[in-house]
Amino acid sequence: MGGFIFRGFEMDISGIMGFALMICMTLLVYKIKVSLGILFMTLPVIAGFLSGFSMAEMSLYILKGIENVILVALMFATAILFFGILNETGTFTAIITKIAGRFHLTRKNIFLMTVFVSAIAHLSGSGAVSYLIVITTCKSIYNENKIPLTNLMCLSSLTFGVMNMLPWAGPCGRLAGVLNTDPVSIWRLCIPSQIFGILMVCVIACILSNYQKLSDIDSLSENNCKQCIARNKPILIQQSRKKRCLSVGIMTIIIILLIITRISSWIVFMMGLSVISIINLKEVKKMELMKYIKSAGIMAGTVLASGVMVGVLTQSSMLTSMSEMISGLLPVSMREHIRILLGVLANPISWIMSGEVEIFGFMPIAAKIASECQIAVEVTAAAFLIPYSAVIFVLPMTVSVHLGLSLCGVSLREHIRQTYLWTLFLSITMLGFAIIIGILPY
Repeated sequence: MGGFIFRGFEMDISGIMGFALMICMTLLVYKIKVSLGILFMTLPVIAGFLSGFSMAEMSLYILKGIENVILVALMFATAILFFGILNETGTFTAIITKIAGRFHLTRKNIFLMTVFVSAIAHLSGSGAVSYLIVITTCKSIYNENKIPLTNLMCLSSLTFGVMNMLPWAGPCGRLAGVLNTDPVSIWRLCIPSQIFGILMVCVIACILSNYQKLSDIDSLSENNCKQCIARNKPILIQQSRKKRCLSVGIMTIIIILLIITRISSWIVFMMGLSVISIINLKEVKKMELMKYIKSAGIMAGTVLASGVMVGVLTQSSMLTSMSEMISGLLPVSMREHIRILLGVLANPISWIMSGEVEIFGFMPIAAKIASECQIAVEVTAAAFLIPYSAVIFVLPMTVSVHLGLSLCGVSLREHIRQTYLWTLFLSITMLGFAIIIGILPY
């Protein structure tokens, strides 16, 4: 592969084309709003041919890349359908209503309730579904007590961000695909920081509650709370109490299996989907599952399309060349800490670069440089995911954020002003916690 020297620095053509690929992807995502699937399939092919790779080489790279991500695509598809059935049968809403109804409505408890119900809602891994469940459940409570809905949007978004480390939520699966590893292996490293992050959001809720005056809040009873929830409770498929308990049990078992066993995540979700479908066989016939099937198809298609990019980057000399160019610019002492550097920058840099570009463009480079220092790819992935997750539901590029803003009647500017500094706090504290307890050795 050809290269040249510029001011004493060796530059390989494939590495240059790799960086050009990242720049083009960033510009197209932000300026033209092109589908990610189309970008993943076209830009790497163009960059590969311009780098001098033959048709036979490109075909081999692409085939290998798709092979690496196909199980991740299957995991996403089965997880979306699994949680879709749980959502349609009202499993999440039933749990949340039960939790919310047990809260004595004090100023602090309303805010803490928002955190708890948001954590449960985002087990589905879908931002849109989570906003619909939480806001329809909590909005009337906030309105009746004259609490600004910016607080509801803030606390739910912060909680969704922390919960978004889940393997089926999006970023974790994409990281696994591009780094050719199991998403659950990345998530296991994130779990302590995820738990710590939820505790930090509870602290934030307590701080915010001290600044919010409620009118006659202590006069409200638990019954009033239930009435508020009932008025906004979505219409769901009727399900017997026994089936609902079974559904909750199966969801719990699935999550436990993902944490404590080494069974592939797609197999776990496939089993869960089969069992939950059999239990709710009569209800499934009445469900509007097409939206979940469409969502599963889009997600799986995007992941498979990303296999083209993964293959061209990782199977060719492109990734090696890009890594060598970055390594040449970094001091030797900093190379083994690149994952921490990337983690520190993950939150602020997300405002100028899409998460997909960060994950598919820079994470393979960081992982390769770190691997030369005997750092596992899962550790590098976790170092990025832990701080990045906190900011996801404040970014304008996150489509579901606009749904939440619409439901709350809050502007994006208000949301950013209320929430962004808290995301920085979460990113720093969660990353710091992971380093202190040794998950991300410094």
